[in-house]
Amino acid sequence: MDAKGVAKMTKFTMCEHVVLERDEDTRQTILIDNQSGVLCTCNETASVLLESLKSNCTLQELVTALTNEFEVDSQQASEDVTRLLDSLNIFGFIKSG
Repeated sequence: MDAKGVAKMTKFTMCEHVVLERDEDTRQTILIDNQSGVLCTCNETASVLLESLKSNCTLQELVTALTNEFEVDSQQASEDVTRLLDSLNIFGFIKSG
């Protein structure tokens, strides 16, 4: 299996020190890192993905969550998911395995 295949099968989940608070009126999610005190306000797209990351899910499952919720093609959804996962990983908000 190539590196791309391995990445597609990798499971991602939020770290235990990260909490999500959702404001149903604005449909925004606030990401709170209890270790560093960092707060991030997230748009609807990120909110859908963050909710999915509460449990283990693969890149493909995240892409599917995005395409089911929004009118976006798989290619664009995959790019958006990859970009968000990269950012979350840099800040230590997710773990993979």
